[in-house]
Amino acid sequence: METIVVILIILMSVGAIQGLTFGLILFKADSVNKSANRILAVLLFLLSYRLFVQILRLFGFGNYDTWYYFMLDLSWVHGALTVSYTHLTLPTICSV
Repeated sequence: METIVVILIILMSVGAIQGLTFGLILFKADSVNKSANRILAVLLFLLSYRLFVQILRLFGFGNYDTWYYFMLDLSWVHGALTVSYTHLTLPTICSV
């Protein structure tokens, strides 16, 4: 593998692990706005999963299998989750 590909794999792996870690922290957090934290955690889980899929594709695994098409169909969820998170946190931000 080329050096740039190895650096890209390392950066993507760090980002995916960070997304999973923050997703778990947000999902288990006991705060006032629990539903907003869970929506953000699900968004982080989905984005981390997509990073893991791209890492596997760089290694030659998972090219256009069932999970690839399943996640392709779920691409619309990112926008809906972001809008839901924004609507749930907007009253909290505006009242500060």
